[in-house]
Amino acid sequence: MRGGYKEQQRLRLVGEQISGEILRHAAIVTPAMIERNVDRFYQLGEPAGPTMLQLVAVLAQHNALVEQISRSVISKGWGEWPKDLEHLEGHLRTLETLTKEAVVELETRYSGNGATRRANSASPIPHA
Repeated sequence: MRGGYKEQQRLRLVGEQISGEILRHAAIVTPAMIERNVDRFYQLGEPAGPTMLQLVAVLAQHNALVEQISRSVISKGWGEWPKDLEHLEGHLRTLETLTKEAVVELETRYSGNGATRRANSASPIPHA
């Protein structure tokens, strides 16, 4: 029975380490300027304003998911982690798409069509 307890402790320690890594690498901090000005996004007009609001909302959902997965990894077996990480990867793809849309819409609004081509060619979210 003692070996079972030690194995559980070892797995919990690994889960805690993985949990910390998930928090450190997957959480995305919303820039303070964006948080302070969320209520002014309507001034950006269509389509940039709604896209920015959607981006901030999805970012909040993403960070809540990161917290949830981080907590659950501690108690789950290693075989269950891939499902959570796939879910997280889906959120990152959504965030990447929304970020690209927001960049294009904002640059188009303030810079004209030349900026649109630049925004489409660069990914705003680095890939690991």
